[in-house]
Amino acid sequence: MSRFNLLAEPWIWVITDEKGSSEQVSLIQCFQNAPEYKQLAGEVQMQNFAILRLLLAVLHTVFSRFDAQGRPYPYLELDEKHRQLAELDEDDLEEHQDNLMLTWEGLWNRKSLPEIVVEYLHIWQDRFYLFDNEHPFYQVTQEELLKRPIKAGRGGNPTEVEPKTINRTISESGNKVALFSPRYETGGNKNRLNEAELARWLILYQGVVGTGDKARYEEFEGTNSKGWIYDIGGIALRGRNLFETLLLNLVLLHPEEAYQTTIQRPC
Repeated sequence: MSRFNLLAEPWIWVITDEKGSSEQVSLIQCFQNAPEYKQLAGEVQMQNFAILRLLLAVLHTVFSRFDAQGRPYPYLELDEKHRQLAELDEDDLEEHQDNLMLTWEGLWNRKSLPEIVVEYLHIWQDRFYLFDNEHPFYQVTQEELLKRPIKAGRGGNPTEVEPKTINRTISESGNKVALFSPRYETGGNKNRLNEAELARWLILYQGVVGTGDKARYEEFEGTNSKGWIYDIGGIALRGRNLFETLLLNLVLLHPEEAYQTTIQRPC
């Protein structure tokens, strides 16, 4: 059963005025009203950074295919779900490079995001349910996890991760007690998260998780992957409002030409 769609449900904390007032908004509200919000306002700054990366991923995908007015680039072939069907032809590369720069400039000058962002999200709304039998957001199903044999030995079983571990205001594992936790232990209170909290901490956890909590498949020869934030960290620029922050960190034209013709995936 599908429940708690991140496009419609409020879950992202934002600051709304100079006094520091805050409210929770949905993913669509976040994009539509980005010029009105001062900044992201999650529980910790690292969580804000992780959510910023999610927002930028959406914008990178949309504006790799559409310009600042929401019009598709004429040399790209898109399907009914706005997926790019083939990699960019090298003959169109120079034009595409120019168009990406013009798109960024056009977005900055219009001072808001075009409706194509929301349209794209609505098309893929079934992938934004926090709880879903087939495509739970930022997760895999148990069926998918266990359909391949897991290698015996160290990492032979998937690790159970409790809410009090991914909640970085507590950061308590099963091996030690957090002495200065903001939540009391009685009645399992440390492990209580509502849907909005779970969504925020899940996005951060996927970005910072190491390799110790991951099982290894027999067919996989490499090392388990780490979260990108854990591995490389990051620096983000901040504008006068959330829209400017998004644009200042939106690098549509990849500095390495080898990546300028690839398709944003998976959608």
